[in-house]
Amino acid sequence: MNRHAATLILSVVLVSLLSHPILARASEDPFEWLSRMAGAAGRTEYSGTFVFQGGMRGETSRIVHLLENGHEQERLEVLDGSPREIIRRDDEIRCYLPDLRRILVDRRAPGRAFPALLGGDVRALAAHYAIRLAGTDRIAGRAARLVHLDARDAWRYSQRLWADVETGLILKAQMLDERARPVEQFTFTQLVTGSAVDRSEVLPRLEETAAGWPVDNLAEGSSQPGVALWEARRGIVPGFEKTHEMRRRLQGRDDTVVHMVFSDGLVAISAFIAPLGASQPPKPGSEARGAINIHTRMLSGHVLTVLGEVPAATVRRIAEGITERSRP
Repeated sequence: MNRHAATLILSVVLVSLLSHPILARASEDPFEWLSRMAGAAGRTEYSGTFVFQGGMRGETSRIVHLLENGHEQERLEVLDGSPREIIRRDDEIRCYLPDLRRILVDRRAPGRAFPALLGGDVRALAAHYAIRLAGTDRIAGRAARLVHLDARDAWRYSQRLWADVETGLILKAQMLDERARPVEQFTFTQLVTGSAVDRSEVLPRLEETAAGWPVDNLAEGSSQPGVALWEARRGIVPGFEKTHEMRRRLQGRDDTVVHMVFSDGLVAISAFIAPLGASQPPKPGSEARGAINIHTRMLSGHVLTVLGEVPAATVRRIAEGITERSRP
């Protein structure tokens, strides 16, 4: 045996010894991987940089997530374009907008945000997605397991999720249209977890600068149920059920709007019903912004806007299924 062949064999043996134990211990059940992903973002301490790509838009953000006495603390800083800093403590969110010299206060919306994209009963997803493992990969220098969620119908997009082998944290998420073309993607480009996280990174950077800025409390009344003037026809889109209904404020409005959320367990769709104001009403119809499809229509003196990361037919169908409640 020559030296070159011996070196190749030794390399193969070393790689096998280093990688095999990790993969051998890993589950081959895709639902166990989804369950790990569902809880990882809330129980893992991490800091990193991730990139969002959707349509013609791209954005880089820095995120830090820590746990203190059972409470979550998170800081998200958008690094491109208009500066934004979002501080979250459990469900309370403060968003600092230097360009506008304003602070928005809100509560975490029912929908999920990267990397916390999963929640609830992951096995229920099998009714609407064909779920399978699809090998391993490396994302941000970390070993990752890829899970495919292929849409079973035309009402939703397929998804690809890459889970960190060590923590279960979602390292990359990709949404595919009906032609299997990526329409949206989040990817960590750098990540550290556990004791390697610099705990000072979670501290607000703009809090002192923002002293005296006006505060818009969008959460006022958001925990109160909406006035029962509207109803959504059950099962209007297979798998999407109304999970939340609340009253909330939108930036720049004095009145409150009804906010309904529909979900299939993976994707959330929002419907906003706002009184028709004195200003020029939005034009009814459909439009797309990257992976987000939007449908607007007039409804009994109100403007109904439905939007979500789903096909255009889905938001239109939900909009058509919301009506004024019949009165006795």
